[in-house]
Amino acid sequence: MKINSLNLFIYEQKFFLEKIKNNLKSLCYEKNYNFLFYSIQKDNYPEIAQNIDKELYTSCFFYVKKVLFIENISFLFSKKNINLNFLLNFFKDPENNIIIYLVEEKDNNFPLDIQEKINNYFIIEKQNKLSYQNLINHTQKLFEEDGFVVTSKIISFLIQKTQNNLLLLQEEIQKIKLYYLSCSNKNIENIEIIKQLVVSTDDSVFLFINSIINNSKMKDNFDLLDNLINHKYNSMFIIYQILQKLQEMILIQHLINEKKREVEISTLLQYSLPKTFNLIKEIKLLSMDKIENLFLILFKIYYKVKQGLIEPEKALRYLWINQNI
Repeated sequence: MKINSLNLFIYEQKFFLEKIKNNLKSLCYEKNYNFLFYSIQKDNYPEIAQNIDKELYTSCFFYVKKVLFIENISFLFSKKNINLNFLLNFFKDPENNIIIYLVEEKDNNFPLDIQEKINNYFIIEKQNKLSYQNLINHTQKLFEEDGFVVTSKIISFLIQKTQNNLLLLQEEIQKIKLYYLSCSNKNIENIEIIKQLVVSTDDSVFLFINSIINNSKMKDNFDLLDNLINHKYNSMFIIYQILQKLQEMILIQHLINEKKREVEISTLLQYSLPKTFNLIKEIKLLSMDKIENLFLILFKIYYKVKQGLIEPEKALRYLWINQNI
């Protein structure tokens, strides 16, 4: 990915905003750049302007360079009650160790005098709106690059569920790939299975993990178990989803121990920031020793289920009733 000192990226779909942001985060991690994200809104613009001013004229410790990724900076230039000479001066004479990456949803979104300066100083890239057919092709390519075959009905369902959010789409596709690899099957045809995988059960799965670890057998938690296994194939899904959730929690705890920040964790694991934040929040509520122990126990149960030695629903109920973590 090529990046210049002063960059303006114009997008018409959130799809591309998430993509460019994620690519930049990966680049920053690889090159030891500090990625700083600012989203300018009507309720925060004075504070954000002060923060940007400070970052533009302070040294970059511990990193080779810093990247200021700024959404909606045109809003700042529409305000008459704020002095932005510091920005204009920087545009004219940028520092070598600072990269500015502006992103705007519309073209020619600045006042005329500012737009002229932007045109003179910035490398401008515009991404036209992605057609629905191109989005279908992109989704299909994400499956095919790992040898999966997927139906057009499932592709359409995924696009509709993720609402053109590239990062969320990639997360859901990765979830589907991992499940089908665990079943040694690369033909993705059953829409009902996909609905079970994609429709979020994260809250229920976490509550189930929490109840096992804390040995809670209240009636409400029995109802939760019954709700989770209310379809004949759902028990296997839930075992798989619990394993996946536990693995994610263990990976994130390891990165937290290495003093990684949320943005770095999000980049390393290719998770969205909201997902990373929620996992960190959940980890704080549970003992990591018990999380790791439950993962090992359930991993053994998972393979017994795959070998046909135990039915998945019985495995879940046994874990619930008999296991002390």
